Amino acid sequence: MSDSLYVYSMANFREIILPLLELAQAKRIVEVGSEYGTFTQELCAYAERMGGQFTSVDPYPQAPAMQFAAQHEGKPYFNFLKKLSVDALPELTGVDAYIIDGDHNYYTVLRELELIEANRNGAPWLVFQHDVCWPCGRRDMYYNTSQIPAEYLHPHSCEHAIAPGNSGLESGGGFRGDGTLAFARHEGGPRNGVTTAIEDFVAARSDLQFEVITAVFGLGIIYSKNAPWAAELAARIKPYVKSLMLERMEENRVQLYVKVQELKEELQRRAAPSDVLPGAHPLEVFRVTSRDAFFHAWDSRLRAALQEQSHLVPAKAQAFELPGYCVVCGKPVNLRTDFEFAAADESGKLTPAWRERQMCQCHLNCRLRSSFHFLKDLLGLNRNAAVYATEQQSYLFAYLRQAFPLVVGSEDLGTAVPRGRWNREGLRNEDLAKLTFADASLDCIFSLDRLQCVPDYSAALRDWARCLRPDGRLLLTVPFAFDRLQSAPRAEADGQGGFIHHQPPIYHHDPVNPKGALSFHDFGWDLLTTIEQAGFDKAELLAFTAPHFGYVGMQYVILATRSARPVGQLVNNFSAGAEPTAHSAGRTEELAAA
Repeated sequence: MSDSLYVYSMANFREIILPLLELAQAKRIVEVGSEYGTFTQELCAYAERMGGQFTSVDPYPQAPAMQFAAQHEGKPYFNFLKKLSVDALPELTGVDAYIIDGDHNYYTVLRELELIEANRNGAPWLVFQHDVCWPCGRRDMYYNTSQIPAEYLHPHSCEHAIAPGNSGLESGGGFRGDGTLAFARHEGGPRNGVTTAIEDFVAARSDLQFEVITAVFGLGIIYSKNAPWAAELAARIKPYVKSLMLERMEENRVQLYVKVQELKEELQRRAAPSDVLPGAHPLEVFRVTSRDAFFHAWDSRLRAALQEQSHLVPAKAQAFELPGYCVVCGKPVNLRTDFEFAAADESGKLTPAWRERQMCQCHLNCRLRSSFHFLKDLLGLNRNAAVYATEQQSYLFAYLRQAFPLVVGSEDLGTAVPRGRWNREGLRNEDLAKLTFADASLDCIFSLDRLQCVPDYSAALRDWARCLRPDGRLLLTVPFAFDRLQSAPRAEADGQGGFIHHQPPIYHHDPVNPKGALSFHDFGWDLLTTIEQAGFDKAELLAFTAPHFGYVGMQYVILATRSARPVGQLVNNFSAGAEPTAHSAGRTEELAAA
């Protein structure tokens, strides 16, 4: 988020909130919902100046807020609680004022107000509540529906947008959460929206006054009528409350914002075609079959998306956490990232190796989690599908077995046991270039960063096609050079038990070989053609980035479908690639950093 563009930040109300805090001589302040920490920093500075204490509560803060919290850890004027508001508020007593900008739904807001009441001990009320106007004033918005009791949960959608003047949902344009949140399908009615929750709460308490300032999605102010500063507070906010000019400006701002979103989506559709893969949390994917097609998507969409993620990286090169939804764990989690294998730009700033080093508590990195996502949720495979994974002794395989009980995995055990048999530890022995499975016996082959360790990868691909049923799927990842047209050998066997190295040797982790597995190939775009020649229809590279899943940075998988034709009848349409064109020149460093 830009330092100068506060589309929805509470910082827009600093000239109202900060003087009112000082008027009430509020010293102990609680903020619910820090997100990027823009207003958090100003509230903290206020508390320090007043000799008070500021507490920020957010279960999933963004990187800038986490960095600010780390810098002020241990300071007497600052406290940070990485908790849900309903868990944190009961712990906080003696609070003079609250700034609430967390979950925007009836149940959560009502519960927060009830918890504030329980800890008030007769002190005056002073609560600043965001999102009391459109879109959440009369419509629930949910980040995690599992935390909302069934009797309070409205029918909702993660995939549709909302627009002013439409009490239902929009299929395109409008205001949307990009799959990270859901809106109630209908606006209005009982137990629906932030303002409805406040009105229901205040209706039973004659000592409370509730006022609304119609700007930047609406600021609500709840205060005690009999507070010694109440009359002065009312006088100060009077020019803003029920202001027709502010109402017209906010209506115009919202309509412009929605129009910008619609234009943005239209430009994106024209710039680079993509698919939005369905599910509770949609995933936008760019399907490309050539280098030029990829760089078209890169220039028009992907580069900008990755540049927007630059704020996620802390200033200091130390391990940090970011929130995301893990499809393996099936819940929101904090994903830990460090700077091992990080790439440096010209200024020396490091970008994490997101693909390998963004780790979940389930022990899977970004590459493994996203590949599992495609296999389990986006390929349409039956739970009892015959899936073969080219690994077995791994955390990933344990999760595969939960998702697909009939999955078979293997490791390369050499001559320790016959091929196709199991050793005493239950590991199956397979040569990836000469599998022991029967013809057309598998529904899917799932291979993550193993093909580059097979000396004759073309033979392996032909054998994999043999084992797959017609229309069977191959889901594959390999180290991939996006600016390279043709694959190049790194090493080859010398025929005497050794190797000839064309490039410095790279060894990948191998759970059954302490030396690791030697990489024989650097892959380029001709790999897709080689896959098709081996017996597959239309091999595609699927590129995506999705921070809400913890897929930060440039991510990809390769997907191909087994041809219905016999392998021997395929048409050889391979043509040697040309040298890199100007269209792809200069992007190598960008992609390395991504």
